[in-house]
Amino acid sequence: MRKKLKSFIAFICALTLAGGIAVLAGCNDRSSGGAHTQHVDANNDGKCDECGEDMPDDNPGDDKPGDDDKPGDDDKPGDDDNPGGGDNPGGGDNPGGDTGDGPFADDPHNTEDSLLLHAEGETVVYRFEAECTDLRGKNGPGYSGSAPEGSMATYGDGASNEGGCVSYLYAPGMTLNFLVVSDRDVENATISLCLGAEFIAYPVSPDLFTLRVDPVTNVDLNPATEDGALGAWDQAFMQYYTVEDTGGYIIDEFECPAGSSVDGTALSAPGAFRKFTISTKLSLKAGVNSVSIVITGMPLEAPTGTMVCRAPVVDYMEITTSAQLGFFDQQENGYGDDGLSIVG
Repeated sequence: MRKKLKSFIAFICALTLAGGIAVLAGCNDRSSGGAHTQHVDANNDGKCDECGEDMPDDNPGDDKPGDDDKPGDDDKPGDDDNPGGGDNPGGGDNPGGDTGDGPFADDPHNTEDSLLLHAEGETVVYRFEAECTDLRGKNGPGYSGSAPEGSMATYGDGASNEGGCVSYLYAPGMTLNFLVVSDRDVENATISLCLGAEFIAYPVSPDLFTLRVDPVTNVDLNPATEDGALGAWDQAFMQYYTVEDTGGYIIDEFECPAGSSVDGTALSAPGAFRKFTISTKLSLKAGVNSVSIVITGMPLEAPTGTMVCRAPVVDYMEITTSAQLGFFDQQENGYGDDGLSIVG
């Protein structure tokens, strides 16, 4: 009889101990003040619905959002285990940088953000509006006086972007500079210019202007006040470096038909602007490139005002390529600061 009684008492004790452990293994139910013995996650948010604690991870190493047990899943903010992904749009955990690979690995100026993307593998036509270039530090000669800086952007009847174009380039060495960002090295792209002229027709030839193409370093993308070139591109870049210094080159052979000319009524006659293919051999480096129109110094028959030589009126530049391009440091010169589009 005692044996049976002892066995019964032992059984009761075992049940009591198991119940206590179950209660200890449970969690506090904050809503009811009581306790429950099992975590419940009905809404699959990784938290217990009753106590708010993290659900136990029964399968360490899986790819369940938030567990970050598997290297490369990139679920944990800031871990950047997924090369090319990162938590910062544009690449990497370092704002303004990249994951450490590619042309934007060292990109303190966020030039990658200026890219206008298209489907990879297709060839498109990018249009860069002349009136959105950086005209700071320039003083353009004209028919009845000079036009400083942003006032060189003017209205031309029939020009794109609500008539915006750039004039007042009438002196040898005057430049108009497009800062073109490329996601890769480019060979044999096509570059075209839409041009007009004031007063008289001009031939489109290297006697009128040439193109200069230079890779640009991060240092030169600092403001001129910080030993860079932005805001004073003529003085701090074009006149400071030669193409031998930058590894650039000059396009002085044009592929438009011989005898091509710009209309002499571009600012007042609709349709007077015309597009000319300058070269099908444009090369760009991955990163930022300065593509500049440089006035050669074709003489005027009768110089007037502050004009020294002939020069075109520039509506836009187009580049045809399969690369992803951008327009860095666009300026507001009275025609907005969104001067890049894909037109074909």
